[in-house]
Amino acid sequence: MTFCTSHYLNEITESSRRATVLSFRSLAQNLAYGGMNILFAVLMAAVKLRDPQIVDPFGAAMKWLPVYAALLIIVLAIFSARMLGSARTRG
Repeated sequence: MTFCTSHYLNEITESSRRATVLSFRSLAQNLAYGGMNILFAVLMAAVKLRDPQIVDPFGAAMKWLPVYAALLIIVLAIFSARMLGSARTRG
């Protein structure tokens, strides 16, 4: 995914701004990965707090992965639709 995104950004960005755009992409991607890891750690802690006798909090938290993915897709779809809608009204 990183290669495809970088390739696309290289194609559409003028050379004077390319380094800034690629740096921002990298920063945004790292923040997203960090945020997902923090949320998953919070989920694992919540699972462990709810049932202190649980042996595998990672396995129990993984059961929530489809719900987490579905919510993330919905949020991204709403955000993308709004961004595309505002871009079409401006352009």
